[in-house]
Amino acid sequence: MKSINQYLNKDYIFFRLSKLMVYLKVKTQSETYFSLILNCGFIFLAFISPFQIKKILYLPEIYFSGKFPAFETVFLHIQEILIIVLLILFAFLLLKNSEKIQLNNKYIFLFFIFYFIFAEISLLFAKDKILTILNIWQFSILILLYFLLIQKAHLLSIIQNSLIISSFFQGFLAIFQYIGQKSLGLHFLGEPLIAANISNVAKINVENSLKIRSYGTFEHPNILGFFLSFTIFLNIQKIFSTKKDNQYFYFYLCALIIQIIALYLTFSRHIIFALMISLAIAFVPIWRKKIKSKIYMILSIIFIPLIIFIIFFPQFQERIFSLYNQEAFNERIDQIKTSFKIISENPMGVGYRNYTILLPNYIKNQPINPWDLQPVHNTYLLLAAELGILFILILILLIVLHINNYLKQKKIFQNLDIYYKTQIKKALFVSILILSFFDHYIITSFNAQLILIFILFYLSEKTETVKKIT
Repeated sequence: MKSINQYLNKDYIFFRLSKLMVYLKVKTQSETYFSLILNCGFIFLAFISPFQIKKILYLPEIYFSGKFPAFETVFLHIQEILIIVLLILFAFLLLKNSEKIQLNNKYIFLFFIFYFIFAEISLLFAKDKILTILNIWQFSILILLYFLLIQKAHLLSIIQNSLIISSFFQGFLAIFQYIGQKSLGLHFLGEPLIAANISNVAKINVENSLKIRSYGTFEHPNILGFFLSFTIFLNIQKIFSTKKDNQYFYFYLCALIIQIIALYLTFSRHIIFALMISLAIAFVPIWRKKIKSKIYMILSIIFIPLIIFIIFFPQFQERIFSLYNQEAFNERIDQIKTSFKIISENPMGVGYRNYTILLPNYIKNQPINPWDLQPVHNTYLLLAAELGILFILILILLIVLHINNYLKQKKIFQNLDIYYKTQIKKALFVSILILSFFDHYIITSFNAQLILIFILFYLSEKTETVKKIT
């Protein structure tokens, strides 16, 4: 086994980088340096997807306290600039090589089409039309990124590794943030300023002592949990598909341990719940195939830290098992009731990203600071409120059709790796459906939307199967 010094040796690092460059150049259809830059750009974009390096682009109002309504502010992110550069490079290569555009999953394609159309229609009802236009522009860039990624499907595995490495880094940040109970000073990467004595920082109250929840470089612990949950699925699929004597197998195991511990330190109950339910959906069929050794290993990594947290960390026990005694739970119920009022009075929607602008009209009996206003913590209700009831009905129909299409297909798989990946994809899809019931960040946070694009890219990969003869 190589020592750490051997791995840090500059000649060894140069050798590995050179090998990566050769791999990227061989995998691409075009042998131009533009293609090489494009491929490296995708990998780098995946790695920096959690970083909040941004500048304010549009700020409708700021108050004397220096605070501003975050959900009514538009930021320009470094990832957006990189995506635009990648789009320009791809357009150049497309004109040069006349490549055919691939679409892959028709249901995801239809979702993007309807999402864009209804967002445009919502301009008619939006109070702040500039806010709506800028947010439509941002999501349009992400839609184009998705179609760009589909054209580079051969890079999925290495993009998957880039996301896992990024989550490994985020996991370490999360662990040290919780240990130190403050941010680590990595503000140049977008790490928020967090401490137990700072207001508007997500905390848990344990025996009259406030403890911060881990953020990583995200704007909220729940978004870190969302990213970790996604990369845990990617990592588990890699563990299943990698032989134990492979040099990367134990890296994936170590990364999974860090990811799981970091996920618990976000104290994001709905994400932990969604992960457990969806992994059960993935593991039961694999268990029936009598492929148990790696399942035992993965379950140990997931549940041993969970048991330790429950026994030795009262704050974890307090957070997880006191769901119905917390003030936050009652606030969520009030948010849902308010959202139903808004939907009933605005069946065509209030305008894309305009929910919090109209919210004060519906909570007059509960005075709240404008910068503390939040959308309803339910993605489906928020979409119905902003884009209209018809859109949410179309979305539900697309989800049902996608599930029905999958259930109707009776297939056998060419090898076990494809079978593993199919089960993980199924579990990941269920996880997204579940956690969307409990929060809104998938459509309100740019970083979360970018991660969602990578999720859809992963789910859209064509699976090589053979139709089963019945």
